[in-house]
Amino acid sequence: MAFTPEFRAKAEATLRERGATNPCTRCGHTTFGVLDGLFAPFLNQEPVALCPGSPCVPMVVAACTNCGHTWMHAVGVLGLMKDLKPDDNPTGKCET
Repeated sequence: MAFTPEFRAKAEATLRERGATNPCTRCGHTTFGVLDGLFAPFLNQEPVALCPGSPCVPMVVAACTNCGHTWMHAVGVLGLMKDLKPDDNPTGKCET
């Protein structure tokens, strides 16, 4: 999956459109930004089964620009999976 400046801008706009604009729960600051890159934790029923190729949930990570507190948002729920290049994930193992 490719993370581009255009994808970052679209993720930030989508979060704003969906009302994910509340002040930071740690410091009360009201400005956030999406970090450069995706976070993709594995999904498994058995904790010992974590391995490459396991299903995962790609997420954008928003961070408070004042204190750095972070929030994760699932790319699929935001409707942004189609904006990631499928050729960058030839195994197709990442699920939302």
